[in-house]
Parts: sequence; structure tokens; C-alpha cells
Amino acid sequence: MPTARRSVRAGDEGVSPRGASDGMKIYTKTGDAGQTGLFGGPRVAKDHARIEAFGTVDELNSHLGLVRTLAGAGGFDPLLRRIQCELFDLGAQLATPGAVEERITTEHVAFIEVEIDRHEAMLEPLTCFILPTGTPLAAALHVARTVCRRSERRVVTLAGRLETTIPANAIEYLNRLGDLLFVLSRVANRQDGVADDPWHPAPLAPPRPRRRPRSVRPSPARPPNWPRCANGSRRSMRPERPACRPAGWPRTSATRWSRASGTR
Repeated sequence: MPTARRSVRAGDEGVSPRGASDGMKIYTKTGDAGQTGLFGGPRVAKDHARIEAFGTVDELNSHLGLVRTLAGAGGFDPLLRRIQCELFDLGAQLATPGAVEERITTEHVAFIEVEIDRHEAMLEPLTCFILPTGTPLAAALHVARTVCRRSERRVVTLAGRLETTIPANAIEYLNRLGDLLFVLSRVANRQDGVADDPWHPAPLAPPRPRRRPRSVRPSPARPPNWPRCANGSRRSMRPERPACRPAGWPRTSATRWSRASGTR
């Protein structure tokens, strides 16, 4: 009984380069346990650093495919298609552990640099940071740029593992590609007459009002000859009447003592 061929791309179990015409199924159930196979290597967990690296490159490739479908992207289409093919080669190389033939070379990096210079010549020099916005095409290119930066970080993480190797020019290529996508987003805005949206620092929040401390009324100075109660205390500071009844004065509401006369 003939056996089915492996996928041309690691991690895509059951996907054939010619689709389903050779009788292969889209699903194989071999990844149901959370593992997938690398080209010429063992099976690893699907959150392995190598899977994260070429999986994010694949995500970037899909974003560029979406960009190509948007209005106004016709002028970028040949360039973006070439980059998609190069990203497919880069992903395949990242999915292959061990030393393999370099598919992304310094010539690919130099080509992107030439494209950056060519498109940047159409633009005004930047004098400030700009916001990632504008036309739908420019905004989609900004999203692709951020995914490109994330794929670069994933490749750097993979390069930090002692037991792994990465393509020699992978980080440099992705770094230049992120710059190119930024320039293309500005060109997309320019061709539709949309100006760059400059970034301005957000205004600082007004300071919270400080709570005023409660005012404490100072006690008036007591005269030295102020009368005292029988127990020696001074219960009042109002000089218009004594602080207490004289000693021995009857405690009744019917009697009153006149301070002026000293009588009832």
C-alpha cells in the first residue's frame, strides 16, 4: 500500500504542494497531541521556539497576501509577491534543524535595501514620529510591519538556544523588511493624498487637588487670674461668665447667680 508523502512545510500536516490532487488528506490527526514534525528532525511541541519562529513568518506572509488584495496595492504587487516567495523559503529553512543550504542570502537583503531607497526618494524626510494610520492600505502595511518585527524577535529567541541553528541572514532580512514595510505605508498614504499623522506627547493629567488640612482654631490665651472651679479645672474660656458655680452654691434650676452682684 503506498504511503502518503510528507508536507512540504513543517507544521502543516497533510498539506501537499499540489493540494489534494494526489489523494492526500488535509487532516492527518498526527498533531492532536500538541506536537508536530520538523524537516528531517524529531517531533517537537507546537509551542517550540522553532515552531514559533517559522509560524510567525507564515503569519507575516498571510498579512502580505491580505495587503495585496486591497485597493491601491497594484503598484506594490510584484514586489510583495516576490517577498512572499522569499518568506516561504525562509520559513522552510527555519523549519529545518541543522545546517542546510542558505535560501536567503545577502543578495536578498541588498535587494530590499534598494527598494527602500527607491521608495523613500518619493517621500519627504521624516522630522518626527508618525502614527500607524492613514488609508486602509497604509494601515494594513503597518500591521504587516509589526508582525514582521515580531517574527524577527521570534528568530532572535530561537538563535539564543544553544542546540539550534538559524539561517545566517534571517535576522538581517527581517530587519530590512520591517523598514521596507514602513516606507511602503508612507508611500501608500502619499499616493492617496493622505499626510502623515504626527505623534505628539499626550498631555499630562492635571494634578489631583491636595486636600486642605482642617483648620484648628487656636485656643485664646487664659488670663492668669481666671477663676477656677472647686476641683481646680477651667471649663470655659469665655470671660463674660464664670467657668463654674461658686463653691457651695445650690444646684437648682430655680436659682440664679449674678456675677455683677454676687447675689441670687
